[in-house]
Amino acid sequence: IERALNRDFARGPQEMDCGASAAIAEEPASKIGGTRVVAFFGGANAPGRTTIGVNVLAVLGTARRTVLVDLDTTGAAVAAHLRGVHPAWNLADVAVARPRSPAAWSQALEGRLQRVGGVSTSARVLCGLVRPQQREHLSTGFVEELIGCLADRFEHVLIDLGDEPLSDSSPEAAVAAAA
Repeated sequence: IERALNRDFARGPQEMDCGASAAIAEEPASKIGGTRVVAFFGGANAPGRTTIGVNVLAVLGTARRTVLVDLDTTGAAVAAHLRGVHPAWNLADVAVARPRSPAAWSQALEGRLQRVGGVSTSARVLCGLVRPQQREHLSTGFVEELIGCLADRFEHVLIDLGDEPLSDSSPEAAVAAAA
């Protein structure tokens, strides 16, 4: 966490002790500016991704503009970890709005990026899908645009991906790979 606050990430993936992994997206500076994108992912039976994501959000959110996006398309659980957020105000609402301009993105995200508490005043969360049928609204293009839009607004973008295999050909794997 201290390294994140100081923007002193090492290049490449960082292994987490609990079996989950965090990957640091090394995008060109022109694309995401000074934003760090961190994805929490892992295979089945690699618990702790959501817990780590929520805790990193809480710590980073005390000092930096940070957002956690629940992109676990088969088991969104970020809202269950946080009190005071509304799981119904989620990623599906933004995807259905299909924003195309910066103003449309701002409007779609307003109200969907929820505060997580009084201590982490700069932390926001975008809850995940509450029903399996909402997956049809997600596409790789939407996910890429969403992360780019959030990178313009936040210093840290944290992504809870779940256990979808990145090499699979399922729609869930495509969303995870896009993230």
